[in-house]
This record gives sequence, C-alpha cells and structure tokens, in this order.
Amino acid sequence: MEDALYDIESLRRFAGFSNVTAALPDETTILNFRHLLEQHDLTARLLEAVNGLLKAKGLLVSQGTMVDATIIHAPSSTKNAKGERDPEMHQTKKGNQWYFGMKIHIGADVDSGAVHSVSVTAANRADISELPNLLRENDQVVFGDAGYASDEYKRGARALGMVWRVQDKAKPKGSLGAALSGSQKKRNRRNSGIRARVEHLFRIVKRQFGYTKVRYRGLAKKRRSGDGADRPGELVCSAPQVGDGIDNRIARPTQMAQSHRRRRSNRLPKPVNLATAQKNCYSAIRNRRNADKSAVP
Repeated sequence: MEDALYDIESLRRFAGFSNVTAALPDETTILNFRHLLEQHDLTARLLEAVNGLLKAKGLLVSQGTMVDATIIHAPSSTKNAKGERDPEMHQTKKGNQWYFGMKIHIGADVDSGAVHSVSVTAANRADISELPNLLRENDQVVFGDAGYASDEYKRGARALGMVWRVQDKAKPKGSLGAALSGSQKKRNRRNSGIRARVEHLFRIVKRQFGYTKVRYRGLAKKRRSGDGADRPGELVCSAPQVGDGIDNRIARPTQMAQSHRRRRSNRLPKPVNLATAQKNCYSAIRNRRNADKSAVP
C-alpha cells in the first residue's frame, strides 16, 4: 500500500493526499490502521460508503451487474510452526491444473466498471453459489461466464424480472444437444463483449497491486484485512470508465457484432504477395548500395 501511494496518483487523490511530497503514511501506520479496521469490522462499511459516493456521482446507476471470480494462491507447504496448511484454504481443479488457495468473487457495475460487491471463499466453492451475494436489489440484468450457467438460477432470475445474460455452456458429451447451437454461440459472442470488462479488475488486483498469493491465514483475516479485493478504494479509483449505457449496448447487437468484426479484421495481417515482397527487398538493397557509393569521396 505504501508503494502504491507513491506510484499511483489516482490512489493518492482517493486517499486525500495532494501530491507525492505530502506526508504519506508509512507501512507501520497503514498496518495499525488495518488492525483498527479489523477490530471494529469496518471494511464492509467502507465499501458501502464508497458505493454511496459513487451512486451520488451517477456512476452506479446502470441497474446491471457483471460477476466473476478469480483464484488467489495460498502456500501449500507444511513447513510452518503448526506443520499444516491453512485449514480454510482448499484445492480446486481448473481445466487440467490443480490450484490451492481461495477465491475472490466480485460484482461490478456494467456501465462504469466499479466494484459494488465483494466476497471471499475457499477455492473449491462454486462460482455460482456466491451469485446472490453479488447482485443488487435493483439489478435488471446480470452478465457472467459459463461458470454461472444454471437452469435453476436462470428460471429464478426471469421470475424476478431480470435479464439473464450468462454464457451458455456445452453439455457433457453424449447427452442430447451437447454442442452449442449457432444462435447460442452468437449470443455468447455478443454478451462476452460486455462481460469481459470485469476481467480488468482482476488485472488491477493481481498485476498492478501484486496480490497473487494470500498473506494471512484464515478467511476472516483475509476478508477484513484490507488486502486484495477488500481495498475498495484501489478498485474504484482504477476501474475503467467504459460503456455508453447498458440499454443501448443490449439494444444494438447487430452494430456491436459488425464493429467487432471490423476491429478484428483490422488486427489481422494482410496477405503477403511474395513477388511484390521480393521486388521491394531488391529495391531496398539497390538503394542502400547506391547511397553507400555516393557517400564515398
């Protein structure tokens, strides 16, 4: 945190320091403040206060939420005083790789990208189990990856009048309708352009602030410690200001798809004509030789 205050101007402004020459708190002062927050259980109230400020500024009014989770590693070694791993950390398998640690679940505003809900669980907890804790009462649309796919939750959301924009997931091989249909793939591409914004927040946590491994034992300590996702100020002041209104983005799927194809085509390399490339190469060599000859006195 001390290094972040020196390096990041937006974080200094958020904390109320005018410039880098101001009396910035050192590591010990920040540690004592964190213990004070733990003692009085104030981190949740701080996040509520930040959300209230953002709402007053008009940054949390889109009535749409993007949800996602990321794994934070924990030491798997038993070389410590107790000779055991953290009992509240668990292992989980993602693809063909096993991970040991915890998960940070976040809910972010669709229009502004600012975090409004955070929860911390063991790594083996399913993403969708934390979905009710990440939504707001006035949310009308929810975006999520295939980890949140559930027919039960989908029916429940629609019964509450919410728009379900979670990625469709292919069923196990051998079952009826296992592969995704063309319309499902098209819908997934359309929704992923909006849902992917939530990944930017994990980049801030893991790359900008280096929180890739837990620093304390126990979920309660991590939940109240002020580290990682429980530092709402860091996520808020770094949140990308993206989007031009959730209603407009959903109402224009055709324009979005066309724009995506144009951007993709601009990134693709143009086909190379070997004859032209060879001719250009010979011309460059000839021009270089002529330049060298003219430079000789």
